[in-house]
Amino acid sequence: MLVLGFDSTILDVALPTMARELGTSTGQQQWMANAYVVVFASLMLPAGPRPQTPRSSTV
Repeated sequence: MLVLGFDSTILDVALPTMARELGTSTGQQQWMANAYVVVFASLMLPAGPRPQTPRSSTV
């Protein structure tokens, strides 16, 4: 959960700068934020079934 909090903070800080540099509208900023969340969530999905420690065994 800590990683998700950091990612949302990073996105909140970076989005105004990205919008200014790229000259995007509010709607385009929402698309950028949604695209970031979708990509991040899809990358987090494979991490779910992994064991938490390298030596953990399945029961």
